[in-house]
Parts: sequence; structure tokens; C-alpha cells
Amino acid sequence: MTASELGRKLVEHDGFSNPDARTQRRQQMEAVLENERAFARKLQWVAMAAWGTTLPILVAGMLWVSFPVGNDGVYIAFMSVGLVGGLVFVFAILTTAAWLFRSRATTMAAIEMRLAGLEDLVERTAERRDDG
Repeated sequence: MTASELGRKLVEHDGFSNPDARTQRRQQMEAVLENERAFARKLQWVAMAAWGTTLPILVAGMLWVSFPVGNDGVYIAFMSVGLVGGLVFVFAILTTAAWLFRSRATTMAAIEMRLAGLEDLVERTAERRDDG
């Protein structure tokens, strides 16, 4: 179950009259959010490693272009470095985009959880006023 699905269930009122069920759902939501945050950290690390690999390859490729190509072996080496550099560059862009979108989804789930907690607090306060 994803964080947003658990967040929606936490926000809904159906079946949440039992405080133990609310607590259990909140604990599930916190566990899912922590897993999402851990995955986002790993994805961030992969994106940073990809950029750290991309930049030196691209700089080396730009420096090698300035040298005249004399034989086929050097030409094949230039082409290989260019191909690897291009693939790593695309990978770096994709992992960066995934990291940014993933962190926003996790943030939205955390906001949903906080709003659900605030809603519970308001309900409890209203119940106390009605009882007292």
C-alpha cells in the first residue's frame, strides 16, 4: 500500500470511530513514509553519483575532441567514451527527475498525515466541548 492510499484511508471517517484503529493506521502510515524517505535518499544518492560520473566523462570527451584522430583505435575509443558519456548523462537526468517527483509525493503524504492528525485533534476537542 502506498503512502497516498494510506493517507486517504487515514483522512476518511468511515471506520475510524475506534481510537486504536486510528493509532494503528497512523503507525502504518509512518512506517510507509519512512520507507518512502529511505528510498528517496537512495535515489538521491544514485542521482548524485550519476552526475558525479557524467561530468568528468563529458569534460574528458570535450578535451579529447580537440586532439586530431589519427587511427581507428583512437576513433573507436572516442566514440566509446562519447556513447558511455551520453548514456550516463541520460541516466543522471532520469534519476534526478525521479528523485524530485518521489520527494514531492512523500512530502504530500506527510502533509496528508499531519492534516489527518489535526482533524482528529479538532474532533476530540469538539467531543470534549459537547460532553462537558
